[in-house]
Amino acid sequence: MTSPRLDFLIATTAALPWLTGTSVNPLFRARELARRGARVQLQLPWIEPAGQALVFPPGVRLASPREQEAWIRDHHALGDLKLGFYPARYRESLYGIFPTRALDKDLPACQTLILEEPDHLPLLQPWARFRRRRFGRVIGILHTNYLYYLKPYLSPVQLKIARRYFAWIAKKSCDALVALSAAVEIHPTAAVENVNGVADEYFFNSTQPTSGCYFIGKVIWEKGFAELIGAFADAGGGEALSVFGSGVKGSDQAIAEAARARSARLDFRAPLARPWQDLAPYRALVNCSESEVLCTTTAEALAMGKWAVIPRHPSNVFFEQFASCLTYRTPEELRAAIRRVRAEPPPACDRSALGWSAATDRLLRIEASLAR
Repeated sequence: MTSPRLDFLIATTAALPWLTGTSVNPLFRARELARRGARVQLQLPWIEPAGQALVFPPGVRLASPREQEAWIRDHHALGDLKLGFYPARYRESLYGIFPTRALDKDLPACQTLILEEPDHLPLLQPWARFRRRRFGRVIGILHTNYLYYLKPYLSPVQLKIARRYFAWIAKKSCDALVALSAAVEIHPTAAVENVNGVADEYFFNSTQPTSGCYFIGKVIWEKGFAELIGAFADAGGGEALSVFGSGVKGSDQAIAEAARARSARLDFRAPLARPWQDLAPYRALVNCSESEVLCTTTAEALAMGKWAVIPRHPSNVFFEQFASCLTYRTPEELRAAIRRVRAEPPPACDRSALGWSAATDRLLRIEASLAR
């Protein structure tokens, strides 16, 4: 056995080929730890083929966990990283994947257990016990600001109950909580640290950007589309905003109709399989969303050497250190930033803090503090 400090099990709430942050980031976290000589296993949800249509890309159906593992390894070089699976299903009413049996009993022993989204993984299993002897210590990484999505649908009393439940279930499962940014509302005792990185592919693009702005992500109102439509309304001069993504329950059609009604120049396109290649010609990401805790696509844009136009918000504080990041507070400042990125090339800046090596260093410092 290698050093116990580098013996990790990472359990997450999503898996490729579903293209979402909690399928991609834990995979790269595990890969980076394995590259450093740690014995690492990544525990992923397995959804039966009948339910895969709800999350997987069209035409991608996998008959077994072994077939899913082969698909993942075909798309990413994982070396000696081990993959495991737990039975799960996608619940449409909750917009997420959840274990179908007690997850704590499905996990092998480890020195350090990392729960990606500890307020999600055991949400429907409050009896799950992760702090037991076969898990030396448990770290929970908070990816999602769930209250942001719940506020429009819950009464103040219901929201207060939800806030307490999310906080309780994460705290009871973990020895330490790490929030990717201060945008997480329900865990005031969590350490705030960006422990996510950007894949190597995004740093090695030599193509000079020649045109245009883009947005990439889910086409839902919570991603800031009201602000995007306002910024690109009434022609607004310059090129259209390319929007890469798909909606939920017809949200993309509703947003497209709203854009047409305002004569907003939004060009809706399909999701991208290799964004580090397909986005090469673009000069800037315009991302008005305030729903993320820390936005992966913003980090990727900065890693590719592009401008990133984003709101001044707690979720974006980490990005403000980069010269190619432009923040705004008002619609006027947003439109001014868009004019600037259309006119000027992005400045050069040190992007090393965005990589998985730096992100893993930050995580290991937190892990080491628990070992003292």
